[in-house]
Amino acid sequence: MSTTAQWCRVVITDCHGSAIASWTVGGAGNPDVGVVDSIARLHLEAKRRGHIVVLSQVCADLAALIRFAGLDDVLS
Repeated sequence: MSTTAQWCRVVITDCHGSAIASWTVGGAGNPDVGVVDSIARLHLEAKRRGHIVVLSQVCADLAALIRFAGLDDVLS
């Protein structure tokens, strides 16, 4: 029986810092590059709309993948 691990919490805010949406990202096992790709695409789309993606409670494995992909700005 596999368990679901929480990889991070995503919050999308408007230009004033008000939360528009939030959810938890997770899955069985460790995150992979597919998760990083989804986060990168979300980040780009939010930026186009004038929103900001904020990640919190990021697990160490996902943080390492994000940094490896050169997307450190998503972590800050």
